[in-house]
Amino acid sequence: MPSPSVNDITVIVVTFNSAHCIEGLRDAIADFTHLVIVDNGSSDDTAEKVRACLPGATFIRSPDNIGFGAANNKALAIVKTPYALLINPDCLPGPQFAEGLLAAAAQFPDAAIIAPHLLRRTGALELSYRWPDNAWRSGGPEASGP
Repeated sequence: MPSPSVNDITVIVVTFNSAHCIEGLRDAIADFTHLVIVDNGSSDDTAEKVRACLPGATFIRSPDNIGFGAANNKALAIVKTPYALLINPDCLPGPQFAEGLLAAAAQFPDAAIIAPHLLRRTGALELSYRWPDNAWRSGGPEASGP
């Protein structure tokens, strides 16, 4: 059986007034062949940018902002690949991003969710688990392993 590859992943992106992110997103996900964009009722030119920059994407346009979770659920309902990768439109996955996630999925075959450790554009670790700052402020530490 061949090793999983980016062809086994559907990238799901939920947008809302995200036109300014689409060109960067296109370049960051160029290696992925399966892409679903769900637009949450944007009033900017997100839809036009998606159609121009990501013509192979399945595009679902909601007339209203149905929320991040509901929009992801719409996309997940049509995924045919073994894996789905939910990212924000301003996410810039590096070249080895998918390889690392697929390796983690192989290491933990019973896991329902694999989440990457996020990095800021500067390369600094992003604390990717927290409550809203007004409810609880994490004192760290950042994740150091699986």
